[in-house]
Amino acid sequence: MTEIMTDTISTNLQTIISTMRLGLLAPHLIVSMGGILLMLVSLLKKAAFKINAFLAIVVLGIASVCALNTGSDPQTGFNGMIKSDMFSNVFIWIYCATGIFTVLISHKYMERRKINVPEYYSLLLFAVSGLMFMTSASDLMILFVGLEILSVSLFVMAGIDIHDLRSTEAGLKYFLMSVFASAFLLFGIAFVYGATGSTEYSAIKDFALSNSFGRSPYLYAGVLLVLGGMAFKISAVPFHMWTPDVYQGAPLPVTAFLSTAPKIASFGFLFKFMAQFQNVQPYPDLLEDIVISLAVLSMIVGNLLALNQEDLKRMLAYSSITHMGYVMTAFASRSDTAISAALFYFAAYIFMNIGIFAVIAVISENNDKNLTLENFRGMAQKKPAMAFLFMIFLFSLAGIPPLIGFAAKFFVFSAVIQSGLYGLAVIGILNSAVSAYYYLRVVINMYLKAPEQDSGFDLNAIKYGMAEMLAITSCIAAIIILGLQPTSLIHFFEKIAL
Repeated sequence: MTEIMTDTISTNLQTIISTMRLGLLAPHLIVSMGGILLMLVSLLKKAAFKINAFLAIVVLGIASVCALNTGSDPQTGFNGMIKSDMFSNVFIWIYCATGIFTVLISHKYMERRKINVPEYYSLLLFAVSGLMFMTSASDLMILFVGLEILSVSLFVMAGIDIHDLRSTEAGLKYFLMSVFASAFLLFGIAFVYGATGSTEYSAIKDFALSNSFGRSPYLYAGVLLVLGGMAFKISAVPFHMWTPDVYQGAPLPVTAFLSTAPKIASFGFLFKFMAQFQNVQPYPDLLEDIVISLAVLSMIVGNLLALNQEDLKRMLAYSSITHMGYVMTAFASRSDTAISAALFYFAAYIFMNIGIFAVIAVISENNDKNLTLENFRGMAQKKPAMAFLFMIFLFSLAGIPPLIGFAAKFFVFSAVIQSGLYGLAVIGILNSAVSAYYYLRVVINMYLKAPEQDSGFDLNAIKYGMAEMLAITSCIAAIIILGLQPTSLIHFFEKIAL
């Protein structure tokens, strides 16, 4: 009996080892081990914060190179639970770039606000590793593990300023909303497993092809619940309630990261997961209608709530909801052209959002918790260079040509029109025009209004570090160059569309 059990265990171990391909997880493991290394370095106390910032950039750079070397051909490992292809590698590069930009804008900001917590960079690396697992997953359970790694890291990062009650509130609110999102997702996974007997994407696809959605209400319900769980992460209306408070309370670099990478990862998963049902006939009309409704509500509600905001961070929070609505229009289109357009939008959104939050981090000094539009009155007179950079980012977010924001919206709405969703495209274009109003409010305050006296916001005291300016100038260069020459990047994304 003992010999039989030993042989069985040995056989199972050999099977597991034969299906493991650790090379596919090289970027994930590098970032995860880097996070652990940074925690050990944190024991050095004095110099740990500066050392960890440098090490975090090195780790993310090495991980992005490893992703580049994994090749473009699809490869699976861990018994089909992990899949590496060009699609997931592009997302890994995006996460690493976002992480590097976040480190660049974090160091001086954290020093100015006396948040010298060395573990901050460890948490950032753990968050990036969670993002990587979400996109590389070919099984819903791996997705859930990646999502939880991300969520735990982010809610600690959001509340890392323990001396500020708003930061603590932001961390708590993000934690509670993450719990709700996880509950939706887990319930959906349970339904999917109950219907198909598997959580692996390929098995779910095979079941859907042979049975269709209409014959499997449990699969239908499971997919809807999974979609609802991810809607929390991307701040789609009506799951957007946490966004303005968390954006306002979290430290600015955390807000910059939170507003970009996790949302992009959520869409990356949705594109990958929903691609399994691309050829299922009939594709459920209700599912398509729900996605379109989420897109329309996100665009309209996000814009309407942003119009009257006086706090800049809350305005950008509602603006981000609108931008996710634009991407969701591409998600509703379900075509290769729409996916490549969405990937281009993600790249543009990284440069625009990281850049604008980097400028705000430089401008705000120690007063970013009550950062109103009135604080920017007359900024062009006192700091013309910084006002000009800020204006470029605002114009790009508004979709004004020839910047990258215009190209991103053009490709997305063109893809929507090609899919025959003309009404959705018209709603998106109209909302883009409306959004220009609240972006231009900031520009008008900077250039056309006199400085406000005794505002408690000294524009003359603006200081910045080399790392912050490197991030800002890199984002500006990308916004202008890719705005003028977007075709090479969009063609690259067309080749890797699922």
